[in-house]
Amino acid sequence: TVLEGSLKAPVTPPPQAQLNSPTRPLMARVTTESILGQMSIPVDRIICDNNPEAPDPAPRKLKILFLGAHAKVPLELEKEAKQLEEAICKEHGGKWRDLLTFKSVFYTDTKSVLEAIRVHEPTFLHFACHGENESLNFTDGDRSFDSLAGMINTFNQQAGVRQQPSIRLVVCNTCNSVDLARKLSKFIDFVVGHVGPVYDDKAVEFATTLYRNLGDTRNSLKHSFELALKNADDMDYVLFAGKDPAKFRLTPPKTRGEEEKEAWEKEIQQEQAMLVQKQAMLIQGLEKEAATRQYH
Repeated sequence: TVLEGSLKAPVTPPPQAQLNSPTRPLMARVTTESILGQMSIPVDRIICDNNPEAPDPAPRKLKILFLGAHAKVPLELEKEAKQLEEAICKEHGGKWRDLLTFKSVFYTDTKSVLEAIRVHEPTFLHFACHGENESLNFTDGDRSFDSLAGMINTFNQQAGVRQQPSIRLVVCNTCNSVDLARKLSKFIDFVVGHVGPVYDDKAVEFATTLYRNLGDTRNSLKHSFELALKNADDMDYVLFAGKDPAKFRLTPPKTRGEEEKEAWEKEIQQEQAMLVQKQAMLIQGLEKEAATRQYH
């Protein structure tokens, strides 16, 4: 639910240790307080209609695309991607094997963003790079928020025409990405962005908690997002929800009992189909024999 008014909490200076830790990015230091003064952020950090409609169910087979780049300040992208993949698989482990595809593209340049999305056709899209107020930093330069939103919208439109799964969730785990998230939310059900700078350790902690709880499948996106906020101790993430995030959760892998039941039902169906085929052949043979006798 959208709550009226701006949140103007005092900004607490970060510990000295964090002042020296990498952020995404620190090229233009903009305080969270100044940004919050320019826009209305709901206290609960979830922006959606008062009575949002229920989202379409998440596809059983899930594809996650991790797009990373560290053009100006190094990021531990490989380590971060591995942590996220392990997090979403934590609850169900190997049962995700045939249902979850996690692809990572590191050192992403501006030309390869759309190509990676087109090739991998993700359900979830995750950005891990440096960001400024109007663009994300890739290995060969900056890509404006408007340009990125246009490319992603093109993919979703084409997926709809082909009747293929579209992108359902985008996590912009970068500094100053709240405006990008707002633009993407015009055509994507759920988008997460961040107000102002974000430290790498908090960015990883937030994303790891979010994916771990989503991968549990008992938790909704809303609950997973709230847990991630609390665990990362970073209240500057914002979830833009075009549909009800309390009703969006992943479809759990089948249990052993469900798999055995499904296999048994499939076997019964095959036997019934063979029986129907034999009956049809028998009737056809009898009709042919009757026709032959009548002819003679």
